[in-house]
Amino acid sequence: MIKALSFCLCLFAITACKDSRVSELQEQNLALKDGLTSQAGMLEDVLGRIDTIERSSVFSEPQFLIQDEVMLIEEQSFQPIVSGKFKVVATGDILPEVIFLELEITTVIKKDGQTYSQNVIHRVMPGADANNLIEFIHPLTQHGVKATGITLRITPVSWYQGHHIKG
Repeated sequence: MIKALSFCLCLFAITACKDSRVSELQEQNLALKDGLTSQAGMLEDVLGRIDTIERSSVFSEPQFLIQDEVMLIEEQSFQPIVSGKFKVVATGDILPEVIFLELEITTVIKKDGQTYSQNVIHRVMPGADANNLIEFIHPLTQHGVKATGITLRITPVSWYQGHHIKG
């Protein structure tokens, strides 16, 4: 009987002495549980994205098509220049979101065979994206050259896989 009475007194003391610290701890515990649930959801999202990247890391060899070449000759007092632009279309079965394409752009004067060449690396999006426009400026060694007297050679050298970072 004494044991039962002391147990009841202890139980009464625990419930009667419940202060604000216990409720604060319970609130913090609930906040931590909510935070863990949120982090678990974010972890699942990240793991899903990693899985998608790993599954799609085998890409087909892209094909590059050059379209809409334009060349203009500008006669300047000391050195004429040829400026031009063209579009690159990247095609293939499975392509990365972004391709970095290294190109060799060469202009050759047909009359005397003089050449000017430069290598550029340009970001190319798959398909016929409007951002796939590449512009160049080359110096000419002589005056009086017409656009029809110049040969333009565009040679893909290599390509690199890129990743588009979404914010």
